[in-house]
Amino acid sequence: MSQLQHGLHELLLLLQARSPSPQAALVVSLLLVCPLLVLLVARRFGTPSTATVTARAREDQLSKLPSPPSRLPIIGHLHLVGPLPHVSLRDLAAEHGRDGLMLLRLGAVPTLIVSSPSAAQAVLRTHDQVFASRAYSPVTDILFYGSTDVAFCPYGEHWRQVKKIATTHLLTNKKVRLVVAKIREAATTGIAMDMSDLLNAFANDIVCHAVAGKSFRKQGHNKLFRELVEANSSLIGGFNLEDYFPVLVKLDFIKRMVCAKARKVNKMWDKLLNSLIDEHARRPASEQGGEESDFIDVLLSIQQEYNLTRDHIKAQLEFTVTMANSSSPGCVLLAATMALGVVLLASPAESARAFFVFGDSLVHNGDNNYLMSMARADSPPYGIDYPMHQPTGRRFSNGLNIPDIISEHLGAEPTLPYLSPELHGEKLLVGANFASAGVGILNDTGIQFMEMVRMSRQLQYFHEYQGKLRAVVGASQATQIVNRALVLITLGGNDFVNNYFFMPFSLRSLQFSLPNYVRYLISEYKKILVRLYDMGARRVLVTGTGPLGCTPAQLARSRGGKCDADPMRAAELFNPQLTRVLEELNARYGDGTFIAANTFRIHFDFITDPRRAVGRGRTTGSGCAPRCPASAPSGTSTCSGTPTTQLSAPTGSSSASS
Repeated sequence: MSQLQHGLHELLLLLQARSPSPQAALVVSLLLVCPLLVLLVARRFGTPSTATVTARAREDQLSKLPSPPSRLPIIGHLHLVGPLPHVSLRDLAAEHGRDGLMLLRLGAVPTLIVSSPSAAQAVLRTHDQVFASRAYSPVTDILFYGSTDVAFCPYGEHWRQVKKIATTHLLTNKKVRLVVAKIREAATTGIAMDMSDLLNAFANDIVCHAVAGKSFRKQGHNKLFRELVEANSSLIGGFNLEDYFPVLVKLDFIKRMVCAKARKVNKMWDKLLNSLIDEHARRPASEQGGEESDFIDVLLSIQQEYNLTRDHIKAQLEFTVTMANSSSPGCVLLAATMALGVVLLASPAESARAFFVFGDSLVHNGDNNYLMSMARADSPPYGIDYPMHQPTGRRFSNGLNIPDIISEHLGAEPTLPYLSPELHGEKLLVGANFASAGVGILNDTGIQFMEMVRMSRQLQYFHEYQGKLRAVVGASQATQIVNRALVLITLGGNDFVNNYFFMPFSLRSLQFSLPNYVRYLISEYKKILVRLYDMGARRVLVTGTGPLGCTPAQLARSRGGKCDADPMRAAELFNPQLTRVLEELNARYGDGTFIAANTFRIHFDFITDPRRAVGRGRTTGSGCAPRCPASAPSGTSTCSGTPTTQLSAPTGSSSASS
């Protein structure tokens, strides 16, 4: 078929060159289309080939599997997969699955969803060899030297060899103990830590050092490693149309477009890895063993034994570095934040813990809807990435926010706004969200938004909540629920944005210099945290402020798109002082009572380069949403916030400001 198409294409060019008239163009079009129609008719009504018979038999088998009824032409069930694919698949499987199995058509690709332990055992153990190989991808084939790495090569003898090499020489007990020792050393100090720094250090200093030794830091190699890993993540983890419509790869022009960037990235990997391998190969034999040997030394030493080519070695090195570094600090930190709730609060045999949320619009989920407030999430661009592309009225973001995600990973339904009439009875056991858009540490912050649930009132409501909870489960169990709960609090941004900077007239800016104002805020914040502890909170996750002067709204207002220096300085003063306060409180109440989440750098990376900050984790039909636009469309409110969602850019800075 491809040769016929090529010949007709050549004929088309020839006739067009010699006879440019409309009649000639019509003749050429008929010459091109008619043979294709003949082939399609012959395929439809002719004698079926063995491949056709096999495909039909396969379709007959697949049709017996349970599947959602809402399948659309061409795209299949892709429209049913939301911004959190694992959640969408879980819900679909619960409704349409049978015996832990469900079939989805993702584009043209039949996809089996496995959702029960027995079905997973059948796939991963009983029929392991059937599912062991990944589908062919031209991108990974180019990036990983013919898919010869341990992840993408087909199941067989070569795969068994490279897996053995990785487990025997890279993921050894000695190297694992080294990593655990570093984590244990950090944990024993009992101080708040910047998790993004820790995760970056782990990926680069442990894994890259294990792969390339000291040479990975030379001549800017560590920086180049990161850049190439980000390029790989974008190519592999992004939405690739050919993954859902494999037939497109057979079209030459599609294949050229798909593969062009992959070849460019592969050339850069090739140059870097060849230089590292050559450097290791030139080293004296006495330096290639012992304590300082790395993965490249190991691969070179066993090259003859396992019959490895240089491309095989480069494929293993590239895959190891890519997989170790591909998760961005932002996504990994968020996952770690969610894991904290599970690790600190729940054991596998126990039910999900309660979850309480305090603060401003970054964690708000609807309390302001029950008030005469101007800080509402009921206008665009909020909600633009929800299925209906409309504001939900509950969240100042275009996707799920941090409380939603933590609730999912605690295994609980989302917490209801405290003022919601639905919050009663057993729903009280889940927890409550007291947050209110526009509020700050100080009660006079956000007065321009009229009615809000200020922090003093949020704490009062928390006291009321505990009274309601005692009426349902009794005093003893109510105390236990509160003590074991995870508490999230986010404050500070509004005290700068809506009470010091960006105000036509600010009493606080006249009353305090910026350093003194920060000290005052920290002292008041400390009182709030102590009050939470006195009310029973024993696991409190406290977030710092983002880059207040570098949000999209500030960038749009500034000349040349530069960050506003004064709000940036405010955040840089505020976050370290908050961390020190948490250390003091942990020394008083016990390590781990207050957990710092300093997300300043992650938010800054998200705003300046969202693809790099969030990465391109493998999602189905979606990816990380684009950042909030610097200038909103006509008739919509202006984005002003810092990122707080997993797969979307938020559209409110601690509060709505339009």
